[in-house]
Amino acid sequence: MKIRTLHELRDEMRAVARKEQTAPADAAEPTYENEAAVRKSAENFLRLLTPDNRSLLQMIDTEHPESIDALALKLGREPSNVSRTLAKLVNLGLVRLVTGPGRVKTPQLVARHVTISLDVCHPIDQIVVQ
Repeated sequence: MKIRTLHELRDEMRAVARKEQTAPADAAEPTYENEAAVRKSAENFLRLLTPDNRSLLQMIDTEHPESIDALALKLGREPSNVSRTLAKLVNLGLVRLVTGPGRVKTPQLVARHVTISLDVCHPIDQIVVQ
């Protein structure tokens, strides 16, 4: 398994989306740059799964909002706040934003389950998004 940071993975995914490179054969596997990045990634997942953010994910799953503004309205939160939160959840691979008519971005749930395997003796954690 190749180990990389989330930023490197994001850059690779964007390059693939722009057709500047082909997707690697192991594209479905989680990748990290080093052990510290893996631990940090596990910490990021746990830090972002707050009750408010889990409610946001549940709302996307059950209500299927047609836009970020519609989601913010249902949650009673500011659209800019929801947009920032969604950007973080997109980077973690939990949500995707699909551009629709008029450049409206529709949030869609990508994963319902996350498995984090922690080695308590070594900073070698694994995150599997399903």
